[in-house]
Amino acid sequence: MRPSRQLLSLKYLKSSLPKVPTTVEPLSFATETKARNVDLSSLVWDAKDLNQYFRFLSFLEPLPAQMSKADKMFQVLKTKHEWTCASYSDIPDIKVKQKEEERQYRLDLVEPYQWNDYHKSLQQSRTSFGIETLLLRPLPEVLFVGHTNAGKSSLINNVFAQKELSRKDSSEADLAFESKQAGFTKCLVCFNVSSKLRLIDTPGYGNRSIENQGSLVLDYVLQRPQLRMTYMIVDGVAGFKQEDEQIMNYLQESKSPFEIVFTRLDEVVKKKFPREIIKKKVLSDEKAATALASQGNSQVVEHFLEMIGNAELIQYSMLSGVHFNNSRCNNILKRRTGYRELRGSILNSCGL
Repeated sequence: MRPSRQLLSLKYLKSSLPKVPTTVEPLSFATETKARNVDLSSLVWDAKDLNQYFRFLSFLEPLPAQMSKADKMFQVLKTKHEWTCASYSDIPDIKVKQKEEERQYRLDLVEPYQWNDYHKSLQQSRTSFGIETLLLRPLPEVLFVGHTNAGKSSLINNVFAQKELSRKDSSEADLAFESKQAGFTKCLVCFNVSSKLRLIDTPGYGNRSIENQGSLVLDYVLQRPQLRMTYMIVDGVAGFKQEDEQIMNYLQESKSPFEIVFTRLDEVVKKKFPREIIKKKVLSDEKAATALASQGNSQVVEHFLEMIGNAELIQYSMLSGVHFNNSRCNNILKRRTGYRELRGSILNSCGL
């Protein structure tokens, strides 16, 4: 039975969640008679803090040991691009299966009295039809989907980034090409992660996408037995689009588990935080710094609460988690954040 709209309302969400603290725990300031400089960025909530605050939408939280294991697996040197396909039928193992079925169909057309050793040998032969056998090895898979320019490629680069690159806006080791042009990614793109799982990037749907890009996602969700989790990438500034809701409804109806990743947290912070924090990196007045940070943190939380409430996310029983991520840095979000928790979630969904 579907919950009532009163239960799903934004008012209910706000009343059921804890108040935003005035400081970011575990930070605390002892009373001092002498003022000291306070780094404003240390008081600003990052993706990790928001992940914790919105934990009510996540059933499982990756343990520190799981995230450490994920960090070791998701290094660029251990991750490689494996294949790119324009359609679901072009995926290597699907293509081999189709060729095997075509071969069997041709053999079935041969009359029994015409069979000879050649036909028997052909029927019993095992071949990959010229496709590298490593590509045919079954591995658990996760799917990244999202509206055009929602930040999928940036997020993938963030997930694969080395630890020392977390404070930089971009990496020369990035695997996924990022473009400001909407709908740039046109194909399914597969990344093999330490030969343990595959991460599949999909074409963006919606603005300036081509007709078959949405069907690629639906085909994959419906037909792919290796799929363990779908991660829906949502622009944290723009919020949910009509196509996003259609995909979520499709995932719900097909009983396919999914999680949501809000991107561009750095842009949300820039829009919601007081200009004094954006311009100034350090304040000598602790109380003023705490008040400004609290105001900004509250506005960011309100922004995402409204987004979540309007989309009525808690009606989706197949939704198992919400994540936040920023793949860019600025004056007050000085490092990429959120990718470690996402790595842990990916490993957990794949049973690793």
